[in-house]
Amino acid sequence: MTREQQAPRSSPPLQLASRRLLLLDLDDTLCDYSTARGRRLRTAFAGGDEPTAPGLCAFDLERMVAASIVVDPDGVEHFPRLFRDFGMTHQDQAERAARWYRRNRFFGLELFPETLRVFARLRATASRPLRLGVVTNGPAAIQRDKAALLGIDRLVDFVLVSGEFGSEKPDRAIFEEALRLGGARADEAVMVGDSLEHDIAGAHRAGIASIWVNPSGRSPEPIGLQPDFVITRLEELVGLLEPESGDSPGC
Repeated sequence: MTREQQAPRSSPPLQLASRRLLLLDLDDTLCDYSTARGRRLRTAFAGGDEPTAPGLCAFDLERMVAASIVVDPDGVEHFPRLFRDFGMTHQDQAERAARWYRRNRFFGLELFPETLRVFARLRATASRPLRLGVVTNGPAAIQRDKAALLGIDRLVDFVLVSGEFGSEKPDRAIFEEALRLGGARADEAVMVGDSLEHDIAGAHRAGIASIWVNPSGRSPEPIGLQPDFVITRLEELVGLLEPESGDSPGC
């Protein structure tokens, strides 16, 4: 994506400085979920706490990880078939991998290095009281435990999980619930996330401004969605939300 494609579509940054509610996605926005998932799958397929699975070279291991993510990004029910497809016919290999994967669900999961700095700067430099909320898709217990493990639940005013609420992004209902929890109107909020299909589409349905975190520089054109703002790193968010030098707070 070119620099011109990443420019804001219409609103200048100063308009974002007056927002009262900042909504954030969790996985791959605040924490590096994709990298951790790959590490977890590699370790599980290679034998977990036991020696590397015999007959599985590094190339096949990477192919196996990629195939698993395509079939089911987070589940384990397909492991037996996947192992057979890669010539690993012992039933206990797939079962052992599934047990290790479930037992170590948060293996390797970390916040992005800049996440804590961004939260600190947002709290310190906001031109008016700014409420922060996380809106995340997934099972309630897993996402709650994840937020607690990473300390996210202590950094925000609320965490809204689709598995608890009964509706998931991009449904308009979960964004409207986030507005209710944050005590803000749609025109007073902004949604930040890495997924065009879930975060950006859902924000648009609810009339909320959107900021797409797009580190890979991929084009939004195939999806047909145009976010209001595009950033490549979470740290760029602070510059969008801070009032420009010389502007009075709350302008």
